[in-house]
Amino acid sequence: MLSQASMSLEYWDHAVTSSVYLINRLPSSAIQNEGPFQKLFHKLPDYKFLKFFGCACFPLLRPYNQHKLQPRSRECVFLGYSLSHKGYKCLAADGRIYVSKDDVFNELKFPFPHLMGKPDQPSSTRTANPSTLTVLQSHQNFSLASSANTSQTASVAPQAAVPPALSTSSSCSSSPSQQGEPQSFSASTARESFSASPAAESLPQGTAPPDASIRPANVRPMCTRAKAGVVKPRLHPTLLLAHSEPKSTKTALSNPTWYAAMKAEYETLMSNGTWPLTDLPPSRSSIGCK
Repeated sequence: MLSQASMSLEYWDHAVTSSVYLINRLPSSAIQNEGPFQKLFHKLPDYKFLKFFGCACFPLLRPYNQHKLQPRSRECVFLGYSLSHKGYKCLAADGRIYVSKDDVFNELKFPFPHLMGKPDQPSSTRTANPSTLTVLQSHQNFSLASSANTSQTASVAPQAAVPPALSTSSSCSSSPSQQGEPQSFSASTARESFSASPAAESLPQGTAPPDASIRPANVRPMCTRAKAGVVKPRLHPTLLLAHSEPKSTKTALSNPTWYAAMKAEYETLMSNGTWPLTDLPPSRSSIGCK
């Protein structure tokens, strides 16, 4: 079903539920050429309700619109049948799924590739990792920039490849009288200056120096409650359990607070005429109430 509709495998669950929906309505020789739906509900299913999976559909979007100027319908992809509603599941171009029972179908068109912007691609491009492509592109840009810099400095003096951090530190430490002169920076000088730095001493032997250009600067540090000094006071549960409910009427009457509350409630019931006081009929038991 997915192959016929040219759909990707991420919609396999809709294809499975649609297959089960169709199997439950097809005749089976195991139950005397009757379908499971007919065997359960004792009536024939509505076969006119069935449509091709993945075909083009145009649902009525008026119940979903927020104002009257929005379009009442748009081209979608038929994703199957709703299990909780009597309607069709329609996949829009923005990824939203609409459920509608008033649809117009074009069962000769399968618009998923051009509607979702996912045309058929070769297997090599389809399985490529985006991070790998980004790294390859950055290496190509770095090689082009290095070749351009080499061609510009070749006429002045042959220099070795200098890391950005070393070139910056050497230019900053140079005196004003030496800025006008061309400086030659050899590989041995770079190794000596790097070994003399305290950052290089902390690195283990045989470990390459970290590249500062790979680590982006944290321009938006996250501010937590602990950093801002916002601390909520802790609530001790003993304060909430200081006043417990009495277990018996005798205990409640011995407490002046509970006795006043019971008396006020009783006087309110009597003033409102909630019930008249009568004698208990014989062979009857009273119903307790708190």
